[in-house]
Amino acid sequence: MVYGMVLAAIFGCYIVSSCILFKFPSLLHRRKNVKFVCRHISHRGGAGENYENTMSAFKYAVSLGTDMLELDVHLTRDEQVVVAHDPNLKRVTRSHNTITELDYAELPPVKEQLPIDFMPGLTFSRSSVQGHRLPLLETVFQAFPCTPINIDIKVHNDLLITKVSELTKRYNREHLTVWGNFSDAITQRCYKENGNMCLLFSLRRVVMLIVQLYTGLLPFMPLKETHLEILMPIHALGLYQQRRAVLQKNSGVDAGNNGDCGANNPSSGTGGAATATNSTGSNNTSGSCNVAPVSTPWWMRQVASLAQTLIIRPALFSHLAKRGIQTYLWVLNSEEDFHRAFKSGATGVMTDYPSKLKSFLAENPQYMLNYPQLETSSSQIPVPEHSKLSYEQNHQFPSSNVCDSSGSGDCTNRKHAIYGNSCGGAVDGTGLRSAGASDAAADSHCHEQSCDAVPAVTRVADDTKEMFSAVNENVRLLQHIPNETS
Repeated sequence: MVYGMVLAAIFGCYIVSSCILFKFPSLLHRRKNVKFVCRHISHRGGAGENYENTMSAFKYAVSLGTDMLELDVHLTRDEQVVVAHDPNLKRVTRSHNTITELDYAELPPVKEQLPIDFMPGLTFSRSSVQGHRLPLLETVFQAFPCTPINIDIKVHNDLLITKVSELTKRYNREHLTVWGNFSDAITQRCYKENGNMCLLFSLRRVVMLIVQLYTGLLPFMPLKETHLEILMPIHALGLYQQRRAVLQKNSGVDAGNNGDCGANNPSSGTGGAATATNSTGSNNTSGSCNVAPVSTPWWMRQVASLAQTLIIRPALFSHLAKRGIQTYLWVLNSEEDFHRAFKSGATGVMTDYPSKLKSFLAENPQYMLNYPQLETSSSQIPVPEHSKLSYEQNHQFPSSNVCDSSGSGDCTNRKHAIYGNSCGGAVDGTGLRSAGASDAAADSHCHEQSCDAVPAVTRVADDTKEMFSAVNENVRLLQHIPNETS
């Protein structure tokens, strides 16, 4: 009896302390000092609006005001770190070689039509493909010295990991770079190589995170990772069904098909095959999409639904955010998925359609409040271009609003240049440009830096306070109006 009471008391204390620390993790853990907050992440630079992992895609995404570029890296035969997703060049180019079999100078240009991985049946093409090559990671660092970059280390290669770390140090962007992989071995090797860079959760660590959540251990456990990137299980099931349907149909490209693939044209808002025009020329997103999703076993649907319930938890994302860990959901391309992701409490969304996500965030500023403590620490957080109130007024994007972390507004200190491209540094004359400007104009012109912008989240909070103050004042006045009918 006594032992039972002791065990019950211990268990009760464990439950209470776990709940308290889950709600207030700062009582035990120091909040991670991540120098950027990202709502808008361009997957491979925006694979639905440009040739993936090319400089044209990255430049266009940054011109739209993306918070982060996501890319993948491999190592060539001459030990150059090249930006590419697949180890084999067959899907992206007309070569059947692997990247490790060729020197960087021997890599062929991208082919005219590229399939969009997360939009089964769709391909991206442009009237002119000349000059589009897979860039070096160093070239990307030079072009965007102050833009956060998410690097997926695609293979377990110690030399590749070492070279990526050396590049981030050389360009002074350890505080702006996130790296890792689903493989726990790769991610652990990254952390061992350079613990100053932001780190992704591996798949093994995600599983451990969920187990710790439901056993109550999570509030007590230290976490070295800074970014959680996961795929929504329901979205994964839909993607699986669509891919199987496309494979079964086994048809060629049908540019006249207007079926709905789950993602809209970034310009016109119509589904299926579409033609859009952006600053880089005439683009086509086309394919055979009007296929009925294949049926899946009932147990698969139940597993996906259960996994969605267990993993996509607003309480989990809120706890991680209070510990300074950002959560990104990927790869989402429809407004319905954008809503579902941000309503779940995710910090940001990774997309193939940066212009669509940009418009969505402009129309839904309430999702800027997902990440806590933005208002109290706004001086330490970069100002995303799409967070400004002038965002919807025109398409001219000023240069990065960069202020030092002390809040003094000093734009000359590049140590705190934590968002957007800024003048000087490794490459002079690299600035944000309007969506209609040419690449040459972007490279030859640099806007003056400004520090007078206020984060939209702060303005939203201030406006909300003013609104409630006005309502309370009106109520107070009404209470003092005599009743004339009495």
